[in-house]
Formats: sequence, structure tokens, C-alpha cells
Amino acid sequence: MAAIDELSPAILFDKLLTEIPKVVDSWHPQLAHRLAPVASIGHDWDWLEQQITAARKRGEKTPCLWIGAGGEIAVGILPPMSWILVVDDVTEKVLLSSNSSGSEIILVVSWENLRAGKVPGLS
Repeated sequence: MAAIDELSPAILFDKLLTEIPKVVDSWHPQLAHRLAPVASIGHDWDWLEQQITAARKRGEKTPCLWIGAGGEIAVGILPPMSWILVVDDVTEKVLLSSNSSGSEIILVVSWENLRAGKVPGLS
């Protein structure tokens, strides 16, 4: 902290839009990344759908597809909150938690639209 306090305001302003976001970005990846949409091709949507279905059969109420800030796609479980919808038929629709925009959005989307790339965060 002492080293930071010794930096002049001119240096801080000079680095404000270049170096400081890179440092913060190292522990909070959504801050400064300029992200391109995740490609909708090349993903095993059938396997992901099977994993969501298996999670529901295990009793999970809010299994979801998760799109990370770096474009990774994973299966996750959202914490139970009153505002998160429970998808009854996970063979038709799925919860999608997308962090690709810099802040998390949670949507209910159809598998058909996922496969076609017609959801936010996919191209």
C-alpha cells in the first residue's frame, strides 16, 4: 500500500485505462476483457443435455449451462433462490447462466436455440 501511495497522480491517470484494469482483471476476469461471442459450433450439445437431465434425476432443481467470461461452457448448479425459475422439462429448455457480457445473466433457453446459436453470448 505504501508503494501505491507513493505513485504520482499523473502516473495513476496514465495507467488508469491500461495497466490497472489488467491487474484487477487477473482476479476478476469480467472487468476488462473484450469478449467475442462464443462459437455455437463445436460443442457437444447432446452430452451437455444428458448432464443436465442426469442432474435433475439426482434431485438438483437448478442445473444450468454456464458460459464463462473466457468462453468456456460447463454444467453447473445454481443456488436455490426464489427468483430463479425451475425448468420442469429439461429436455426442451435449460437454465443458462452467462458471464460473457461482464455481468451474470440467467435465462431459460431452448436446446433448439442453443444448438442454432440463437441465445445471448453465442454467435
